[in-house]
Amino acid sequence: MRRYALPGLLLGALMSSVAPTSAETLTFVTWQLTEDTYGPRWEAVIAKFEETHPGDTIEATQIARQEFADTMMTQFAAGAAPDIVHRLRSEYQPFAENGWLEDLGPLDRPSRS
Repeated sequence: MRRYALPGLLLGALMSSVAPTSAETLTFVTWQLTEDTYGPRWEAVIAKFEETHPGDTIEATQIARQEFADTMMTQFAAGAAPDIVHRLRSEYQPFAENGWLEDLGPLDRPSRS
């Protein structure tokens, strides 16, 4: 199964490039889902993805920020990581060192002028 870890600002741009081969449910975990500022943004990004990928859905889960890093480390180590993860840049190193992140370079589209 694919695993994606993205800084929040890149998630919306790159989610439109994720193209599953058949209808599926992707899991997404963040600590911002219920925040007044970011929650509506995540809802809009998820809705746009589902609109542009008929049949595919994103199952979003809220985890408290103070528990997020430890929860993600445990899930990744157990082989039960979500498909899409919202991470801070400062939290990438252990995930990269363990080979848990997938290179998204091939999915990155050139910006349009």
